[in-house]
Amino acid sequence: MGDIMKKYKATMIEDITSGTLIKTKIIEAKNEEEAKEIIENEGNHDWEENYDVEFGHDNDYSLKEI
Repeated sequence: MGDIMKKYKATMIEDITSGTLIKTKIIEAKNEEEAKEIIENEGNHDWEENYDVEFGHDNDYSLKEI
């Protein structure tokens, strides 16, 4: 029997020098660890974006099971 996939809402918190940026997406994964790996390996694909910024270099992530 296959593993049940959970859904996680991922939020990427970008390092920016000025302005505001919020990116979100829904990820299906077995657990939070797998969801984090998916985010880190996918890069900037399929994120809903709303921004007007200058980017820095350090990003952080937040995961919440939905």
